[in-house]
Amino acid sequence: MTTGSLLSILVVWLLAIASPGPDLVQLLRVGAVRRNGVACALGIMSGNLLWIVASMLGLSALVDNVSGILTALFLVGGCVLAWMGQGALRGGLAARKQDAVPSDAASSLLTTQMTTVQSWRLGLVTNLSNPKALVFFGAVFA
Repeated sequence: MTTGSLLSILVVWLLAIASPGPDLVQLLRVGAVRRNGVACALGIMSGNLLWIVASMLGLSALVDNVSGILTALFLVGGCVLAWMGQGALRGGLAARKQDAVPSDAASSLLTTQMTTVQSWRLGLVTNLSNPKALVFFGAVFA
């Protein structure tokens, strides 16, 4: 690869990371407890690794040749993200209903009940269901 190619990949990668998405939302939600935030970030990076390996093993070629697969992946990913979003909304609304607990403590309670493994799994599922990751890694490693 030439230096220009590497720089263009770096710029695209930085723009993709800088744009907010579901991964950032999960990190902000879970990051109130440091160990859970780190575990969630490691789950997100595990998802990135799986996307990279899948792209290098031919997922990009499969998506290019079979048009329905990309649509199916987008639909499944969107449904998972919607399911996770409604769960986060219900948890937030339940915490607000507790009048005796201040709102900062309520959000902290939501994340302290989560184990490290659950935080890692949440990061992994969030990243694997993120259509932006599929498009990005499919384009970069095609």
